[in-house]
Amino acid sequence: MNGMKEGSGKFFYASTTKVYEGEWAEDQPRCGEYREPTPDEEARFCESGVRKQQFGLPELTLVDSQEVLGLATAAVRSENAERRGIASAYMSPEALAEAKKVFAALASEASKDGTTIPFAQVLHVLYALGVSVFSAQNVEDLRNELELPLDQPLRYSECVDIGQLILSQQMQ
Repeated sequence: MNGMKEGSGKFFYASTTKVYEGEWAEDQPRCGEYREPTPDEEARFCESGVRKQQFGLPELTLVDSQEVLGLATAAVRSENAERRGIASAYMSPEALAEAKKVFAALASEASKDGTTIPFAQVLHVLYALGVSVFSAQNVEDLRNELELPLDQPLRYSECVDIGQLILSQQMQ
């Protein structure tokens, strides 16, 4: 956006051969993960002439790193939507917090690790986010559009993405 990195993306650091994958805002990485490249990424992006630094990634010791990343991703995406001028797609921190509680309650029953819910339960999270969904049929239509099975596991950040997609469609 305006010549700067904005939204979801990957960046390959040639000097360290590491990949950042996550959210960008105003040309800065905001939340994501640094990781080793996949074999395909390494084949596509590593150049033999680039001097490489030895750079080890520290061990991650968070109890649930995916939950932390999901919350941060949802927040950055909402901030980006507000900055882009699509304020009606912006979700307040209070709505995000309430939706997280609903999601956590559903996820604790739905998955072994408590980090996902099936698509069939996304309507509960959408209501907590304050997203007006006229009927379960609207969600079913969206599921068909996204080509997802009813039992497709969704993380919290993906539920927020679906909410923002619905809001942006309602703006049109």
